[in-house]
Amino acid sequence: VIDSYLHVIDSYLHVIDSYLHIIDSYLHVVDSYLHVIHSYLHIIHSYLHAYVSCNLICRFFWDYHHLITDIVPKRFGSNYTGEMKTLLDGMISAKSEEKHREFLSSAKGLVLHKPSMLAKLDEFSEQKQMYARYIIDRTVGTLGRVGNVAAEQNHSNISHYLGDVLFDDPSEQVGKLMKRESSRVKTKNDELSASFLRARADTQKDPFFTMHPDHEKAKMALCDTAYELFCKEYSTSFHYSMEELPDGSMKFCNLCAPGSSPRIVPPSTNCSCTESTVMVAIQCRHDLKKNGQKFVESEWDERHLRRRVVFGGVKRVSVVLASANGEAGAASLNIGAATAVAAATGSAAAESHAESTTLISSDVDD
Repeated sequence: VIDSYLHVIDSYLHVIDSYLHIIDSYLHVVDSYLHVIHSYLHIIHSYLHAYVSCNLICRFFWDYHHLITDIVPKRFGSNYTGEMKTLLDGMISAKSEEKHREFLSSAKGLVLHKPSMLAKLDEFSEQKQMYARYIIDRTVGTLGRVGNVAAEQNHSNISHYLGDVLFDDPSEQVGKLMKRESSRVKTKNDELSASFLRARADTQKDPFFTMHPDHEKAKMALCDTAYELFCKEYSTSFHYSMEELPDGSMKFCNLCAPGSSPRIVPPSTNCSCTESTVMVAIQCRHDLKKNGQKFVESEWDERHLRRRVVFGGVKRVSVVLASANGEAGAASLNIGAATAVAAATGSAAAESHAESTTLISSDVDD
């Protein structure tokens, strides 16, 4: 029984290793971006840290849903109730280091007679880089999210579309994924084309855009959601006063909230306010005020820019897979390279170790 159990664990680790190899390979291709990865399995974090590229350009956070419903309850057991639960939740959602320490100190005060609980609290606090809200909010590009809901939704959608394919041939799984992706790309491109035509019609017919050329530039340069953010930041920028300090810094005061702390932006730099510039990577109200309400496209992250199409061409990828009995099988498929690598390697993992799976791609006309 023990041997069988260990064999299952070994197989599971091989599957994880294969998927992590996919992630590592993907990050080598797009290493110019910072990637945020949410998960709740400690083993995933341990494995990912073994990959150099993951450590350099990835930030790892625990998914909040699993953190609250699984990780913390298991770690603290029956103690995770009442006031202790409130304080632990406070440590997680704290908006600053000071608040986090206050909640930790109060939690320790409840269990001074329990050395094991004190040790658990200290250990949990030391891992705050994985869950503390104030740290997540200060991480570029998180969009204010604290979990992997989008990934879970995509996974559910794929699982529903593919159905029960656990024992399907890898090439058949890839073929089904290709069909799904082709349909999604066509639908998305139709939506993008319609959005572009609407934006162009609006800027040509509405006199507002003639009187406000920066709105016209933003309307055509940004996607619909990002343009709504621009309008919000643009209108809010008029609520601020601006004063240049002796050292060249710019001081912004919210006229609608006289008692609020002013925003100081160092000379020759853009604003770094958490709620806009850091989390969402957009041109914030302070920068708009400083620039005289002028739209600056370079201050917007690429994800916010309007696209006419999604994805590029489709290439032929030869996938060579080693089956469980050691015999090699090949499938030549028309598919986007990244999708082929991910889908084929992931499917092969159920049958063979990552080291015996080889992916070979060759370019053909797009």
